[in-house]
Amino acid sequence: MFYIHSSHLCTLVHNLMKAAFIHSPCGPSGIVRGEFPEPETATDTVTISVRAVSVNPIDTYIRSGAVTAPTDFPYVLGCDAAGVVIQAPCGALCKVGDRVWTTLQGGASGRQGVTAERIAIPAALVAPIPEEMTFVQAAALGLPNVTAFYGLRCRCPVTKGQTVLIDGASGAVGTMAVQWAKLAGARVIAVTGTEAGMKWCEETGADTVLLRTNQRLEARLETAAGSGLDVWWDLSRNPAVERAVRLLSPGGHLIIASGRNARASFSVGQFYAKGLTMAGMVVYDMTTAELAKCGVETKCAWESQQMRVPAHKVLPWEQISEAHARVAAGEGRVVLSGFAETEF
Repeated sequence: MFYIHSSHLCTLVHNLMKAAFIHSPCGPSGIVRGEFPEPETATDTVTISVRAVSVNPIDTYIRSGAVTAPTDFPYVLGCDAAGVVIQAPCGALCKVGDRVWTTLQGGASGRQGVTAERIAIPAALVAPIPEEMTFVQAAALGLPNVTAFYGLRCRCPVTKGQTVLIDGASGAVGTMAVQWAKLAGARVIAVTGTEAGMKWCEETGADTVLLRTNQRLEARLETAAGSGLDVWWDLSRNPAVERAVRLLSPGGHLIIASGRNARASFSVGQFYAKGLTMAGMVVYDMTTAELAKCGVETKCAWESQQMRVPAHKVLPWEQISEAHARVAAGEGRVVLSGFAETEF
């Protein structure tokens, strides 16, 4: 369907582009694919011709109103994109024609999202796509990759020989967390909720994989933990804080970055007696230096064949409403492609 928002009628046609946006919080069917003003460029922005965009849970929260959109409506959806540079400022590390990926757009950034033909992104938030990586793969890495990097490289840096437990290890962030922990030289225990998830965790490099629903989980956790865990990253919707406090070694770290509406109780005495720390984490707090480091290390890991992309489904971007419905229903992440070729 061809659509031009009334607030854009005064904009010249050659200044419009295709985009997917919302006028207000809505269900998946309320997403509009229509004409939207071209992004405004600045002396520090890179303009990208978009080729692929991923749909993350945070995108569905913003679309539904569970999280407040950071800009005025109409609001362009999406925070992860991959494409080709078509304009770059002097001094930028990328140049016209480079393949790049970006993340942390939309959301809490205060900027419009990325589900559009073209986007203008601060140069510091753009990273090169590694050799042999497709646009779809680059978009699929996006937010899960930088989240895992931030947690295990920045907030609670993992070192060689440590033992790390990832609860929710078969999800997108969990997939990347397992890999970043292994790249650091850690022993990784993965906990997941399905048999298929167990197989995936094994494929991504986890040393020990446990099924959350197994009746002997407690005993198997204690056996796997041995003398204790150094890091417990809970990515489940119901963080097992009491269990983590019991199994963490003195001086251990607990990371929580999920379970928006969860409540937890735990032994305060055991927590402080063991000198444990608990870190809440929001990836939008990453600095540009940390993002740049993530870009460099991601490229090295991919090109040395030490990284896999989180599981995802690919749909043409005309099916963005279906993509949002799938992600909101917990059916996994979706990557939208076909921007350069699609017509309304």
